[in-house]
Amino acid sequence: MSIRLRKFPYPYQAALTIASDTDGYSTTFFEELHKYLNTKNQTKFGAGLGLEIGDSFWMFTENDQDKGISYFTDSSCKEKYSADLIQRYYQKGILDILHTYGDFSFNPKFDRELATKALKELENKQIYVDVWVNHGSEHNFQNLINGYGDLEVYIDGSKREFKVKEYHVDMLVKYGIRFVWIDKLTMVVGQERRYSIGEYLKRLIKIKRYYLLKNIRSNSDENTWKNELMRPLKLRDGQKVYEFIRYGDNHKSALENIPQILNKKVIKKLIKSGGITILYTHLGKKSFNDDSISEEIKQVFRNLKDAYEKGDLLITTTSKILNYLVVSKGLKWNTYGKNIVIEEIDDPVKGKFVPSPDDLRGITFYVSSPKEAELYINQKKLEDIRLNPPDLSGRKSISIKWK
Repeated sequence: MSIRLRKFPYPYQAALTIASDTDGYSTTFFEELHKYLNTKNQTKFGAGLGLEIGDSFWMFTENDQDKGISYFTDSSCKEKYSADLIQRYYQKGILDILHTYGDFSFNPKFDRELATKALKELENKQIYVDVWVNHGSEHNFQNLINGYGDLEVYIDGSKREFKVKEYHVDMLVKYGIRFVWIDKLTMVVGQERRYSIGEYLKRLIKIKRYYLLKNIRSNSDENTWKNELMRPLKLRDGQKVYEFIRYGDNHKSALENIPQILNKKVIKKLIKSGGITILYTHLGKKSFNDDSISEEIKQVFRNLKDAYEKGDLLITTTSKILNYLVVSKGLKWNTYGKNIVIEEIDDPVKGKFVPSPDDLRGITFYVSSPKEAELYINQKKLEDIRLNPPDLSGRKSISIKWK
């Protein structure tokens, strides 16, 4: 049998991550919810599930009614709000998304100086995330593409040039942001796989309507995508990042909507499709005032736990699945007898590079005899590997251990 790269880390057939925007969270509810989702401890919601589910945070908020998980109380930077919590949950691997610098939906105070303060604080505390998600209304001028965050110079009708005070993406990329969500949503379950015939026909109809109406941008329209999870994007200042798409509905993006958009049927379809889904939601937004969770919501999370423990569905953070996809799609390797030599990663955004063992976590190769196969990065033998029995395809494999 020839050596082949497996799509997902063994033994998983599909992957899911929950990319939750921080709006609406209280710190107490955030901590209790993630204790329930991420640990196996006893919680007020029941026994913890032990899943790897990430979340997002702000640096500032100007909306007292909607603090979310925010580092500072407001843009004055004089008083810290959730700073200690953010540091702790970043170290736990749970906070992996910067949901812009903050909530400026009702008070557009944002400028480059504020971005400088935010990034300097994160670097001083050694908090480095690589995922950015746009936020809110048109007053959030910090946004990329549909705001001014990546527009360095504005040219008016008389061709006069003005520096844009909200421009910041050069610093953002230098800090380490690689993946950005602008506004694209899809209702197709599972990306990075072929459309079914029915999905393809629906897509053709939507494309026809899209061009007839001349709807240039629509956050509920994935017509310009080929069911990709992400693709390289050149921002208006020339910076390169990856833009990714999320699964969900703007009108069903609160905690109580989870049973509607992530029910058992959707989970089953995702596994069968062999795709990857990044769920769009707000785990902290809820219409009920107390910090309880309905049995229906808990059942969704238990269904995820069952699919994960059966080895059907990989559940991880947004950053980890996006980085895994970059590596698996750009992996350049060769075989020498029964040995596999990894040479480099061809990354359209970062450029070609030789990966470290940590970059390769989860990479799995189908081989006829795992005991006889060895993995190398160029001439360096990899030791932290796993020998896998046959999966559902009946083929054995060898993996760099996923952590």
